[in-house]
Amino acid sequence: MLQKTQSSSSAVAGDGTVIEAACSHDNLLKQEAVQEALEASIRAAEKAPDNKAAQKMLDLATKTAGIMHERMAKNRAKGRNVETLRISGHEPDAMMQKQKIGRGSAPSYKPSVLSNEQRIITVFAVDPSSETAVIPEMLAQSHRVSGDSVDELLLDAGYCCASILKDPIEQEISLLCPEGHVLGNGKHSKKKYTKGEFKYDESTDTYTCPAGSLLTIASVNKEGIYRRYGTKDCAGCLQHDKCTKATAGRKINRYPQDEHKEALRLVMQQYQAKKRYSYRKAWVEPIFSMLRGNQQLNRFRRKGLEAVKLEFSLHVLAYNIGRPVAYICFAMHTVKRLFRSSKQLLLEGILKMYFLCLSEKILIPVLSKLSM
Repeated sequence: MLQKTQSSSSAVAGDGTVIEAACSHDNLLKQEAVQEALEASIRAAEKAPDNKAAQKMLDLATKTAGIMHERMAKNRAKGRNVETLRISGHEPDAMMQKQKIGRGSAPSYKPSVLSNEQRIITVFAVDPSSETAVIPEMLAQSHRVSGDSVDELLLDAGYCCASILKDPIEQEISLLCPEGHVLGNGKHSKKKYTKGEFKYDESTDTYTCPAGSLLTIASVNKEGIYRRYGTKDCAGCLQHDKCTKATAGRKINRYPQDEHKEALRLVMQQYQAKKRYSYRKAWVEPIFSMLRGNQQLNRFRRKGLEAVKLEFSLHVLAYNIGRPVAYICFAMHTVKRLFRSSKQLLLEGILKMYFLCLSEKILIPVLSKLSM
């Protein structure tokens, strides 16, 4: 496909979306219901050890309980509430997520793609819940499929995280990825000051807050993962309520990847970087519009992550086949338009010559007689 369109995968743009799973979003289970279903499946399998349907239900219930346990552990580690966590007993791979088409939350998957300037999908991946986790896999897959290494990668602000910044730097990939909505600036919030609005000075190893106070190192965590910065000026600051609710004042944690974010922020301030990044929308965002609109990919028809990957690959194949057809149709339309333009110009020229000859035969003799 890349050869037919005379394109490559050296410069690509990435994007992802949320697509609803095939299972129902009504019959979802909480932790207690998952455990009860597992115990019931175990009893049914023990009563009928030769029953294949009972064994299949036991395998599904065991898988559901395992995935539920993993998700609860991740939520606890992030300090999130696990009481509201739900899972589908028929399709445990699907994750409850907010839909992008205004239908609330439902079990769904997140397909992601990398596409080039000609909007050819070079690689794709499907993950139950993360668009960022599949980027390293897709970069490696791009090299295996096309033989070309990715030299330039354009991503939106949703991908600006430690895992994304690390791999392109190690692989010497030119990454253009803003941190917030405004290119070259950090994240911004109307509710309170974000970390990106605190300016770091490497020479003094301090932060300057939006109010102008200096934040110095207050502590270092035991594992040495981050350094915490703070100041005593928060108590009497007029902007305290917009900055933090903590009585001890605002604290800023500095991680190793913050250095990469600040370097990328400086890159995104350059005119050429902004101009180049402006192409990202045209490269990749129309793809999911085509998949949803033309191919009706608003919901997967197969259950399970592996089946969903296969189904999405067929949609990608159909889309990529349509790209050369679109190029041919565009070329034919251009030829017709040029032909019509040339035909119109030819007609205009004939009419001009006709009126010129008519004026020489009629108007000039008449005017000469009147002058006499």
